[in-house]
Amino acid sequence: NLLIKTQLKTDDFYLRPMDLIYAMAEGNYVMFYIRTGDRVEKKLKRISISELESQLAHLPYILRTHRSYLVNTNQISHISGNAQGYKLVIKGVEEKISVSRNMIARFNEHMK
Repeated sequence: NLLIKTQLKTDDFYLRPMDLIYAMAEGNYVMFYIRTGDRVEKKLKRISISELESQLAHLPYILRTHRSYLVNTNQISHISGNAQGYKLVIKGVEEKISVSRNMIARFNEHMK
């Protein structure tokens, strides 16, 4: 388990990085989508997406795909889209995750 340090000491929490599906920026907060068994749990924490990205930088399977998203690439079940941008489909999650145009090259390199 990895201690995620947030902007509020009382909000710090432990995360099993393998269980993270994705994280989405919401203003000064990040909504974490975490797989617990066959359910998806949401946690809203006060941390910037950039700060989270730097805390998870040592994990090769966590990738920034868009200015608002960090994705666990192990959780991707399907990729659709074109050079204008991809959409990632994740098992058990309705929302499609965006890969922005300027992130596509890095994303493709990573997914090889």
